[in-house]
Amino acid sequence: MIMISINQQSKIPIFKQLIESIKLKIASGELSKGEQLPSVRELAVSLSLNPNTVMKSYKELEMEGFVKTKMGKGVFVNEDLSDSAINNLKKKILFQKIDEMVKTAKMLNIDKNEIINEIEKRY
Repeated sequence: MIMISINQQSKIPIFKQLIESIKLKIASGELSKGEQLPSVRELAVSLSLNPNTVMKSYKELEMEGFVKTKMGKGVFVNEDLSDSAINNLKKKILFQKIDEMVKTAKMLNIDKNEIINEIEKRY
C-alpha cells in the first residue's frame, strides 16, 4: 500500500491533504498510470479517517481527471493522464512550495540573493 501521511494538527483540511499527497505521488511517479489506489475502507482504516473523507478526496481527484473509478474494481490512476498534465502538476506543486518559501523569506527579511545562493548549493 502507498504511504500517505496526514497531519491532524494542520489547518489544511484532511481531505485536501489527502488529495495533495496523492497528486504528489502521481507527479513523482510513485503512483503510475493505471495503478490501483487503496480502497476507501483500507485507506480510512490505515489513516484513522472517516471513510467519507477518503471518498470526498477520491471524488475530487476524479473530477480533476487524476483518477477513475471502475465500478466493482476500485479507484485507479487515470490511464489517459497525459505527460503534459503530469508535467503541469509537477510545476504546480513546485511553484506552490516556492511561493511558500518566498513568503517566509520576505517575512524573515532574507535577501533574495541569499536564497538563490542556498538553492544553488543544494541543487
